Amino acid sequence: MNLEKSAEISMDWPTTRLEGNRLFFADISGKLEAMKSNSHRMFVSSDAIDVEACQIDKSGCKPAKISSVGGLVKYLENVEKPGAAASTILPASEIFFIRQPHSRARFAISEPAAKLLFSRLSILPTFGSILTCFGVENGPCAEGRSGFYEDTRASESGSLTLDTGYILKHVEGKPGSQIPWSIRQMGIYQSYSTSTKTSSSLLLQSSARVQKFIFDLAQDGGITQLSNHWTHLHEIYLGTMSSGWTDYIKLLDEKVSDIENDVRFTRREMPSRVTFTTLQHLSKYSDLLIRILHALQLNISILERLSETAIRRQNLDVESSSAHYEAFQDSLRTCLTEQHFLKHHAGLVLNCAQEITALVRNIVTLADSDVMLTLTQKTIQEAQTMKTITFVALIYLPASFVATFLSMGFLHIESVEGTMRLNVSKDMWFFLILTVPLMLITLLGWWLWELIIRRRANAAMKDRDEEG
Repeated sequence: MNLEKSAEISMDWPTTRLEGNRLFFADISGKLEAMKSNSHRMFVSSDAIDVEACQIDKSGCKPAKISSVGGLVKYLENVEKPGAAASTILPASEIFFIRQPHSRARFAISEPAAKLLFSRLSILPTFGSILTCFGVENGPCAEGRSGFYEDTRASESGSLTLDTGYILKHVEGKPGSQIPWSIRQMGIYQSYSTSTKTSSSLLLQSSARVQKFIFDLAQDGGITQLSNHWTHLHEIYLGTMSSGWTDYIKLLDEKVSDIENDVRFTRREMPSRVTFTTLQHLSKYSDLLIRILHALQLNISILERLSETAIRRQNLDVESSSAHYEAFQDSLRTCLTEQHFLKHHAGLVLNCAQEITALVRNIVTLADSDVMLTLTQKTIQEAQTMKTITFVALIYLPASFVATFLSMGFLHIESVEGTMRLNVSKDMWFFLILTVPLMLITLLGWWLWELIIRRRANAAMKDRDEEG
């Protein structure tokens, strides 16, 4: 099935299904505009997609690989309730894995296919704000963004429909790199019905540990209990989100400690262990630590909002046992404590890095000052040598000039009857006629050359001032 046909059978997304006062919060036109302006960097343009679906019921997990828009349409038609509308919640719990080839790439799904999936699952419009945090980026821009959105709706029978969407930051390995860890993000969206105990979930770029956790649950049969309560899916993320952070921060701590050892044992007369490159490394580590602190703070904010949401839902959810909520709050508190401890550790390493940076900067400045002092001393020594040479020349040149001039034969000294007589040759005037103009021409040429050099320097300085 081509993209045009799939777009025809799909509903427009985002569309509003909020009720009451929440209806006024749903800026649908703004969400549509954001989707339109960011779709080129979020979705692929081809018909081929890479989506994995898992249908979960009491019998277990039934995975399905979806590689085309037509395959997605067929899959959704097969799992819908007979005779039900296209937008109804699926009879069994569904998990859809949507991935990126790498963290700064487009999702492996086209825009029509994504809108088809989102509309069939009745995804809230606010999920669009989470989507825009993913996609093609020129740098680690996505590390600074996050989001949390939830909606709780009660029916006349008292059953609840619980929608939850947010982004969590985690750490993934990056083999072959000098820093073999990097910050990644994953998006979660869940729509859960307390009456049917079924859910529809979208997992965007889930971490390798989350995927392995779900795979292990499918292998041992524990996945069948995933839909017993809406908190179970989120607990999978809570149990894995702190993994890797300790190793990442510890690695940076070791890098900073190595530089600190070089700095502490550097002597002024031998400062070669600390160079400008050391400052560059410290700047890089400080930047990574700042990003870690920001990512951890975003996680803490998300967890706090999730805890508030759980407390509010517990007051509304009279059908569920309080044990589920108590266990969930325990998991949240444990995860929050871990994130706070990680943040404190990263803050300590950052403070050390900044202190060492100031010390390294002073050492580099001192080393530069020593070099300048050495150059100044050599310049003074050379100036003294030139003074000595000039003094010797002042003594030697007059005598040399007189001896050379007399040897030219222009002057003759004769002694006649005890009287000294000086005879001047007529050729001396020819010597003066040639020498004096040549000296004047030489001095004039030197003066013109100096004038040209000064004018060029002044013009260049004027151009720089105008540009500045």
